[in-house]
Amino acid sequence: MATGISNDAASAVTALHKAIEDNYEVLKQQCVNATQLSQLKKLRSTALDAFWNIQAKAFANDNMEIQSLTEQLNTANQKISDSLVVLKDIVQFLDLATEAVGLAASLAKLAAA
Repeated sequence: MATGISNDAASAVTALHKAIEDNYEVLKQQCVNATQLSQLKKLRSTALDAFWNIQAKAFANDNMEIQSLTEQLNTANQKISDSLVVLKDIVQFLDLATEAVGLAASLAKLAAA
């Protein structure tokens, strides 16, 4: 793996994947309907794909788009961590995770380019 921003990007995607994976059973229990459960499963799968894709790639350290996406993903990861401390609203978590997984997937696509 490259140094600098690539490590930051990989760390951010890893943190997202870990947050969803480590809390999956609790999150699953919070889902009140099939739509929420389906969304959670898709987020879990997409986060895992982004995790493995980004682990296999290296980034250019000076890419501003990667830096911006990484900063956004780190912010989203912090919101996810905060929401997992006292999980009260699965809908809010799913919204936050959807945003974060989208950012992680964008980073993974850039890694593949």
